[in-house]
Amino acid sequence: MSIVARKYAQAIFQCGREEGKLKQYKAEFSALGTALEQSVYLRRLLFYPRITPEQKVKLLEQVCQLTFSPETTNLLILLFKRGRAKELGKVAQEFAMLITEHENVLEVQVATAVDLPKKLETLLQQRLEKLTGKRILLRTVTDPTLIGGMVLTMGDRVIDGSIRTFLQALRRELVYH
Repeated sequence: MSIVARKYAQAIFQCGREEGKLKQYKAEFSALGTALEQSVYLRRLLFYPRITPEQKVKLLEQVCQLTFSPETTNLLILLFKRGRAKELGKVAQEFAMLITEHENVLEVQVATAVDLPKKLETLLQQRLEKLTGKRILLRTVTDPTLIGGMVLTMGDRVIDGSIRTFLQALRRELVYH
């Protein structure tokens, strides 16, 4: 992630913690992230190069004051005034990560070759919660190229227990030894 995005996210997070408004900011950034992902019109409007930063700031002031807290509005305006508008999505992602850390939640992605049965998914979640001491938010992904086994991604840690990786390692051993 971007260092710049991290700094802006940390600033709004710290402000939210001090003011007791983390839930509100979380909801606002979630809505903002969703709007940016889903609205091509909004992305074009905010990132269109022929609209001057001053015009974008005026637009943001009018729209955001109706929807967001003054702190979130000020952060958005600051990003546009400083020419950091392209970092907006990354700031929202970084803020979401800070919130999950603060809430003692760990997002774990589990990739398997076939869909995991709900019973196994629940068991895996319980074991991971016991191991990490955190509440686990489990996201499952199906990737038939894994052949079998699973790949767990927890933050920057990856545990690869897939058949595909095992076969690749075996192949390297046979070829090079």
